[in-house]
Amino acid sequence: MKKVHTAPDTSKKDDLLKAVKAFKEAHPDLTFAADYTWLSQITTYSIDNIVMILTQCDMRGINPVTLEGFKGYAGWQLVGRQVRKGEKGYAILAPITRKVEDSTSGEEIAHIVACKITYVFDLSQTDEIKAEGEGE
Repeated sequence: MKKVHTAPDTSKKDDLLKAVKAFKEAHPDLTFAADYTWLSQITTYSIDNIVMILTQCDMRGINPVTLEGFKGYAGWQLVGRQVRKGEKGYAILAPITRKVEDSTSGEEIAHIVACKITYVFDLSQTDEIKAEGEGE
């Protein structure tokens, strides 16, 4: 089993609460149910990345309730969709890991050594990939 070790950072709690409060003030039309439905679409992302996506939605004037789910460029292609040319992705942080062997157990452990910026796209930014020979 692959383990990822990171030091817990309790200082992020206040930052997250501030970000969520600011977001809710900017979007008073959102209800708890709408928040919950939208958040259920992106639960695979870290709290930091969720806040990054919410911030970018706010900067673009996009109501996140209208979003339908995120994947990277290749992820959309795997499910038969193509990101449209010119679409601007949402920047998130992706971990860069290195595998090391634990000296006591001999088990291989993945350590996060850095993060890189990568981009994800909403379903609304994609089109279905049509099989060859299908009409347009």
